[in-house]
Amino acid sequence: MECISCSPVQMKSCAITELYILNDSCNRYSSNPNINDLLLNKNMKIISSKTHAILDYATVIFLLASPSLFEMENSLSTFTYVLAGVHFLLTILTNFEFGLLKVIPFRIHGLIEIVVAVVLAAIAFWFNNNGSELGLYFYLLLAVVIVIVFILTDFRSAKT
Repeated sequence: MECISCSPVQMKSCAITELYILNDSCNRYSSNPNINDLLLNKNMKIISSKTHAILDYATVIFLLASPSLFEMENSLSTFTYVLAGVHFLLTILTNFEFGLLKVIPFRIHGLIEIVVAVVLAAIAFWFNNNGSELGLYFYLLLAVVIVIVFILTDFRSAKT
């Protein structure tokens, strides 16, 4: 398929990148995804730093309520309370609209969250191996939500 609006140099660029997303240089859809372009695509960044901060505080409240809501057992509820505390600490230390101490840059906050998502996925299987099916589903779902929020957040949008 040929780009009508591209110069020969732009067409070569289009052929090299081959993205599912709209390629700005030639205004066409191409066929192969590139994870870096998907993560950096401004069109997909629908969560601002302010909205992300609100979601972080809502996550802390959800984590604090979860042991009661889901009738979690001892180790699962303890881990969930600890995670709520850690997430609260990360949020108040982040340099964004609702951060209180503004020590951690918002981009680093995002990197920490994506690492936490990977760790939570591993912990989910640990809970499952120790007889907690609830732990498996709860932490796998939480990890997926964190990854989705990470992908949709514009980490360059922090206004302090």
